[in-house]
Amino acid sequence: MNLSEFARRRASELLGRLAFEVRNVCAKKDPEAVHDLRVSIRRFTQALLALQPLFPRRQAKRIRRRLRAMMDLAARIRNRDIATGLFTAAGVARDAPVFSRLAGEREQARGELVRLARSWRSRNFTGRWRTALRLRGRPTQ
Repeated sequence: MNLSEFARRRASELLGRLAFEVRNVCAKKDPEAVHDLRVSIRRFTQALLALQPLFPRRQAKRIRRRLRAMMDLAARIRNRDIATGLFTAAGVARDAPVFSRLAGEREQARGELVRLARSWRSRNFTGRWRTALRLRGRPTQ
């Protein structure tokens, strides 16, 4: 296997992991699901950037833009989770208004993230992205 084949295989594996995490974030409400999604987005994005010469420029840029949109939604959720943890560690009472506000904002952002994730899945994002990037491997959804 040459370097190009290895790199494409690795990018395909990272896309498969991203697909798993997109599915997972729809099913689970816990902070770990959001964190894992963010990690998979970051890793796949970094692969697209590091291996840029291997992929069609326009398609890779379009995919990175879509990944950024999902990452922004996931960051909104993660920021609320971190703030909740900080307030808890500071000894703020759980019945303080700030907790209900953060919970409401988190749920709103999560709803938007799940809608986007389901939209991606309904349009077979992994199959489309594999084709656009000329990756091999079985499409996973």
